[in-house]
Amino acid sequence: MAGSRDGAGPAGLRDRARREEHPGSRATPVCGLEQLGADDYLAKPFDFAELTGPDGELHRLAGTFDSMLDRLEKSLESQRRFVANASHELRTPLAVQRTSLEVGLADPLPEGLADVREDLLAMNRDAETLIASLLLLARSDLGLDEDETEESELRDAAHQAVGKLLPQAEGKKVSLELAADGPMPVIGDPVLLRHLVTNLVDNAVRYNRPGGTVWVRLTGRTLTVTNTGTPVDPDQADGLFEPFRRLGQDRTSTSGHGLGLSIVASIAQANAARVTARPRQGGGLTVSVTFTGT
Repeated sequence: MAGSRDGAGPAGLRDRARREEHPGSRATPVCGLEQLGADDYLAKPFDFAELTGPDGELHRLAGTFDSMLDRLEKSLESQRRFVANASHELRTPLAVQRTSLEVGLADPLPEGLADVREDLLAMNRDAETLIASLLLLARSDLGLDEDETEESELRDAAHQAVGKLLPQAEGKKVSLELAADGPMPVIGDPVLLRHLVTNLVDNAVRYNRPGGTVWVRLTGRTLTVTNTGTPVDPDQADGLFEPFRRLGQDRTSTSGHGLGLSIVASIAQANAARVTARPRQGGGLTVSVTFTGT
């Protein structure tokens, strides 16, 4: 091809490898590369440790790449251990703190202390919710191994989420409507998928208006949650999937932590799903999660 540099591309690298091991020859295979076609490169991993030949530039590059992959694997495993340990180390003190407040400030209390107790317990519950959300986000960001996935029924998860959040919706005078064309089996982590649906519905209820509605629909391979509420700028819709992003609010707001849709996006990606958000005409937001697997 005109303008191409000598040695560029896979074929050029292969020729360079031949020349490094067998100067003057262009026909002798090196490292078994000639026995592998393009499909083989994509179909199975290549162990760079098996490369043989002189200590040429390509050989050293292969060794460096192999070492990088090994460090990456160790880093991911380290993150998995951190999430598991953090789950215990962060939650346990908060649980102890909550118990101490409930026992140490049990009724009867002097005048004025009852309100203080409720404020402290509310702050404790808020911290527990934030930590649980951050750990869930960290877990889903790590992705899934094959042994962590199985067939799950998303329609059942939607029914559970609506039932769980119905009291919260009623308290805000928000109606919940669920409709499904039929079963929706998906392959993924069942626990994370339940969190995905629950966070979507919770977010739709939380950022709604009194007398508003939340519609949960399962059609084909897509879960869609729509709510009424304040108008959303189309340019801001995608940004709502970023951590701690709340529409028209800052981080000092007491209404949620701005992690709900971030968790949804992370879980969707881990479960090979695509998530989109678009403003609803008349106010509110529509979030759709489409599962590409079977």
